[in-house]
Amino acid sequence: MVARLSCVDPHRWNGFLYFVAFNDLFFMSLMFFLSGLFVWGSLERKGRSRYLRDRLLRLGVPFLAVAALVAPLAYYPAYLQTG
Repeated sequence: MVARLSCVDPHRWNGFLYFVAFNDLFFMSLMFFLSGLFVWGSLERKGRSRYLRDRLLRLGVPFLAVAALVAPLAYYPAYLQTG
């Protein structure tokens, strides 16, 4: 059962909640499964430490940059509205 959140629009179609829940459960799990299929070959080719270092550089550095630069810009308008 999908929990009903705060009523933003009382005339909205509740079927959309089920569509989004299906999308989250099925397709996100499918994408994680597919990405896992390609990990083993990279681990054999590079080794554990080099693989982890490459993943950290490829995924961790951009994540930290976006978290440090873009996230404050995204939250700034909301901060101005609460003031």
